[in-house]
Amino acid sequence: MLLNMRSWQELEVDVLDDVILDPQNVRLGQERETPQQLIINDLFQNAKALELVQAIAQLGYLTHEVPVVLRRNDELVVVEGNRRLAALKAIQNPYLVPGFASSVKKHVDAMSEDDRESLRTIRVKVAPSQVEADQLIAALHTSNPRVPWGPDRQAAFFEAQVDAGRTLDELLALYPTVQVRKFVIRASALKLFKSVPYSVESLRRALNDDRKVKVSILERLYEYEKFQNLAGIRVSNRTAVAEIVGPESRFFAVAEKVVGDIVGKRLNTRVLNRQDSPTYTAYIAELEEFVRSFDRQSANGRPGGAGANGSCGSGAGDGTSTPGGPRTGRTSGSTDGGDAESAGSGTTGEGSDSADASDSKSGTAGSRRISKKLDTTGLAAPAAMATSAIPDLLLEISQLNVETFPNAAFDLMRTLLEKTIKMYAEVLNVNIRSEVQVRGFVMLDNCLEWLEKKARADGATAIAGVIKKVKTGQLGYYVATSDHLNAINHNPLISATPSEVRTAWNSAKPILEWMLKP
Repeated sequence: MLLNMRSWQELEVDVLDDVILDPQNVRLGQERETPQQLIINDLFQNAKALELVQAIAQLGYLTHEVPVVLRRNDELVVVEGNRRLAALKAIQNPYLVPGFASSVKKHVDAMSEDDRESLRTIRVKVAPSQVEADQLIAALHTSNPRVPWGPDRQAAFFEAQVDAGRTLDELLALYPTVQVRKFVIRASALKLFKSVPYSVESLRRALNDDRKVKVSILERLYEYEKFQNLAGIRVSNRTAVAEIVGPESRFFAVAEKVVGDIVGKRLNTRVLNRQDSPTYTAYIAELEEFVRSFDRQSANGRPGGAGANGSCGSGAGDGTSTPGGPRTGRTSGSTDGGDAESAGSGTTGEGSDSADASDSKSGTAGSRRISKKLDTTGLAAPAAMATSAIPDLLLEISQLNVETFPNAAFDLMRTLLEKTIKMYAEVLNVNIRSEVQVRGFVMLDNCLEWLEKKARADGATAIAGVIKKVKTGQLGYYVATSDHLNAINHNPLISATPSEVRTAWNSAKPILEWMLKP
């Protein structure tokens, strides 16, 4: 069916009073019927609406494309052009977006009052129906005329179409210029992964956040027949349906491992660049060993659900393993909490936080679980620091549950590292401020700078290398750098995950051991 937009009604509307943002806009990734205040803030936070404010202020409001509205419950809802409407609303009232008000006002102040007033009303086209509006949206955002949405938003659009009852044939007819089959498969596969009863709540949440789990990474796995056979799923190109055909519990376990590896940053599109690449092959081999272990546990009547998974070896990742990290468990450096009981671990009771000794020796996939607490073995304040805060900090961090309190654990770890360095310098009668020529307060970076020099002077080149990587960001893991340690502590937009805590601890612990040795 050809779109005939020339026949669509055109109206002049007031951007503040006559039209509203679309709460069903898939760009948002929000619940339906989201309040207008949250929608406009989301568009500024995640869809770069502030850049549009700047462009309008500098270039003017371009009218070669007009926003499209739809009459819904006696309201005019913008179904195409939500970023533009959000920008225009903010230009009229910057305080609609409190977090960006000062930036918006700066651009608005550069405009004349007449120019600003002229933007109070705009022309819009009225789509006759939701079907025709959807055809326009798909043509603009999932095919070539425009820069397309990201894979997750494309999947979300077609998932909504399927949920509304449209068949594959109907979608193919409605959207002849769009790769409908690919997008419907993507939506079906994503729904399959979202159906898993993840033992760690953060993994389920991560699947709904395209910044944590890229659909393109999952796509490179579920399109591969060998992965389908391992996971016990079938992805049909003919019907565009992904379904479980093997044991459900096996797919749940494989899905939790895969999503965990993505969240834990062991798995990305570089690892899965080509099916014949060494890193892709290595990851499939790891999955094969994982599935064999899972099937053995299931055959022996041991727990084999999603909570029994773990990675085998240091993993494909980007060719590295987390310094000092565990060789077994959910992922290298953990995945936001390996708190579920491992199959056959022999550990009982909810209060037990460490793996059974026999499990830690086996080295097989899923053979032990990761503790909810950080490994502080070998860390103790020497006599010279006995009266300082260091013993109390060590005690607190050894007892803190990183699954429940990851941000508190990260903040405490940063505090422990900085205070230990300062106490270490005090024991040696060294003034860090004068050593590194600092004016004002001595910060963590200053402490690390001095400590690296000290380690090199003492011939501890290995430790000096770790300190340098933490200080300069040369680690393959950003979360283990001082930049991220500071960001977690000071940036209100950044929070920590359990896996990030463990990754950072793997670098911080050897530094602490070196300073605290008797």
